[in-house]
Amino acid sequence: MGRSIRKSQGEPAVQRAQALIAAALSGSGGAATLTVRAARPLGTLWAGYGTITEVETDDEEAQTLIVKEVHPPVSSGISHERKLRSYQVEAAFYERVAPRLPADAGCHVPRCLGVHSTLHSVDGSSGGSGGDSGKMQLVMSDLRREFPRSCGSLDEAHTKAALSWLAAFHAACWGADAAALGLWEEGCYWHLQTRLEELEDIGREWRALQAAAHELDRRLQETPWRTLCHGDFKSANLQFSDSRSAPVCAAVDFQYCGGGSGLKDVAYLLASAASPRLLQGGGEEALLRFYHAELIHGLRALAASGSGGGSDHASSCASDGGPVGCPAKAAQAVEGYTFEALQADWRLAVCDYVRFMAGWGFWGNTSWASARARECLAELGLA
Repeated sequence: MGRSIRKSQGEPAVQRAQALIAAALSGSGGAATLTVRAARPLGTLWAGYGTITEVETDDEEAQTLIVKEVHPPVSSGISHERKLRSYQVEAAFYERVAPRLPADAGCHVPRCLGVHSTLHSVDGSSGGSGGDSGKMQLVMSDLRREFPRSCGSLDEAHTKAALSWLAAFHAACWGADAAALGLWEEGCYWHLQTRLEELEDIGREWRALQAAAHELDRRLQETPWRTLCHGDFKSANLQFSDSRSAPVCAAVDFQYCGGGSGLKDVAYLLASAASPRLLQGGGEEALLRFYHAELIHGLRALAASGSGGGSDHASSCASDGGPVGCPAKAAQAVEGYTFEALQADWRLAVCDYVRFMAGWGFWGNTSWASARARECLAELGLA
């Protein structure tokens, strides 16, 4: 990464990082064999739920690591429970999904060296006066060594790199059983059932969208073309290789990974991170066609991996071996998930995401997202 974070071995930050790594490695059945040479705080987790630390070790293959420690404040309520569950989901992703993603698929994620979690739900009746919610330690490789570039607003090359990552991830996880994998049954942090308070806060301008919210959610859940969603696919959670003309994307933060239409991730990416000019004229359709072509390519690879595996492969999606996704369902999607079928899911996904913003607050490509949601709502017969 081109810089040193060296500190003396006896400093408290180093000692704490050593203890966190030891807990994570022992919790995953390994031995605490890494010696920490230096540690530097990188930031805190949302709402003060923990810390992220950059660590330098004596191991050549794991010289720089990222240590994520979750230590929730004493609290209760819907928001607190949602956050606790999100970190449990993140641990499940690194334990049950990440190791089974195809190495050559292009959906790069950190390598997890160890995770240890004692996180548990707190009974709301405690009223915030009791209970320890537990802790979690997660030790990961530092993606910035290979993917050093971060971006705010994404140009065409970086938007396509991000869409390629999504297509590869969605294809590899096609038809996976999210609940059996320990993930959210319905992924994405704005899923309606976890955002009913925001639904109530929608103003008069979006009354039609508010009224259509449950129907949009029902249709999205009933799409036959389900995969695993990343759940928070914004530019802050993406890293890119140094090439400006042909960058490669990697992603972090899988707290809201779960089942659903992959177009929810696409809608969020374009609404929150893509340069506005890319969506003008025929730009939106061009990006969707790019994603669709990449997705079909990945689905063909998953379908081919299941030849001879029988038609009832869905059960293996929850097993510890084999692909995350279902080859039989991937084969069906290669034939049936046309661009027109994708567009149908796209309309629902755009409306669903704008529904959340209408109650929580708008950001990103607000004008484009608002206009498209109104158009899509009318096209769906829900205006």
